[in-house]
Amino acid sequence: MSALVPYKSTPVFDENALPAGLRKEHRTKMGVWGVIKVLEGRLRYTVLDPMSETILDPDHSGLVLPDQPHRVDLVGAVRLQVEFYDRHPLGELQLELPLHRWRRLPQKSWSTASIPHCVSTSLTSQARQR
Repeated sequence: MSALVPYKSTPVFDENALPAGLRKEHRTKMGVWGVIKVLEGRLRYTVLDPMSETILDPDHSGLVLPDQPHRVDLVGAVRLQVEFYDRHPLGELQLELPLHRWRRLPQKSWSTASIPHCVSTSLTSQARQR
């Protein structure tokens, strides 16, 4: 399976260049997924529906689902970039779960740390079959 490539990426923002629009409620268009990648520092990522909040860092990226209201808030010095995809960035899994974070592991693999155990077990056995 080839890696999914974003069709668009923002410039790298730091705490001084982070657009004000990202700090207030906004959303991607229908059919567009976003991945918030923190390169340095930490960032608070708030999903407004369903409500959840997490701290992103270089080891924890944020997944933005299509048309999902969200915002980010500074926690201190940070460097980040947002990537945009026309398909779910987890590839063919395309889970309809309120996932908003996962662990970035070596060799660009994905952790199922925030996926419920019953789904995680199923995904692990599917991966073994490939």
